[in-house]
Amino acid sequence: MDKRSLFIAQSLKIAETIREETRRLKDKHQFGDLPAIAMATFLEKFSLLIDGSQEEDLSLPKIEEILIFGSLAKGSQNPGDIDMMLGWFSDFFSFDVNEEGIKDEYLCLEENLAFLFEGFFGIKLQGVKVKVDLHILPISVLFCAETRAKILKRHKDKDFFKNVFSDLLKYDFTKNEFMPITLAELVAKYKKE
Repeated sequence: MDKRSLFIAQSLKIAETIREETRRLKDKHQFGDLPAIAMATFLEKFSLLIDGSQEEDLSLPKIEEILIFGSLAKGSQNPGDIDMMLGWFSDFFSFDVNEEGIKDEYLCLEENLAFLFEGFFGIKLQGVKVKVDLHILPISVLFCAETRAKILKRHKDKDFFKNVFSDLLKYDFTKNEFMPITLAELVAKYKKE
């Protein structure tokens, strides 16, 4: 198997697992059955609802999109890694810039996939044989210049969003493949909601 085919196969395996685990979590009816990070997101939403600072349902944040960008999306036959973005399209996570110089967790991209699988889904990450940089971003990244600016302050690549949005592949779970999509198409889809 050539390198590109291996990276696409690994991307599909990750995307299938994310979709399957997202559905499984949605079906959990016992609060105590939730993995640690899923429970934390639920508790945070509950506290915002209780104190009246936010009107929101108590469902878990949803992973609406699984996107690939970077060299793999551009069609490279020799990609260095999988650049994957989850459209965790809830603004549950904030992107406040850390001015105190404390380690920037957002830039631990190689650890994010294991963190998502183990902390949020409650399963072990297995069978991933390539480097995956996973970005988990809120819906506002599509529309809000301020959100993008906050993220860029924490990112080494100042052209990050230009690079991300120039070539995108979206996971189509009905076809089990990655299909091209544009920023304009994503914006049109989520601005309606």
